[in-house]
Amino acid sequence: MSDAIEETTGSVLYDLDLPDAPVLVLKAALARHIRQILKERKLTQAKAATLTSIPQAEISLLTNYKLQGISVERLLRALTALGVDVQVVLREHEGQAPGTIAVEAS
Repeated sequence: MSDAIEETTGSVLYDLDLPDAPVLVLKAALARHIRQILKERKLTQAKAATLTSIPQAEISLLTNYKLQGISVERLLRALTALGVDVQVVLREHEGQAPGTIAVEAS
């Protein structure tokens, strides 16, 4: 067993070097915000399904971060249906590395 310590990016998805890591991180952040709203408003999955037009079974998957088959667009539409203003900001990335995807919630 090695005692070497590896540096991390702070995201297991990036650390696993998954090709779709940026999208997975984005989807997880959006789902986390939806889950937080449902908890704060004490919304049942059935009520959330009605408000977002997402079937209750998919709300269940979403709140358990099982996001395969749920698109970023669908998560964004759910957020707006829940009364969240979504703003996409694009800016030039400095350096040679690929750009990043981040979610900021206020």
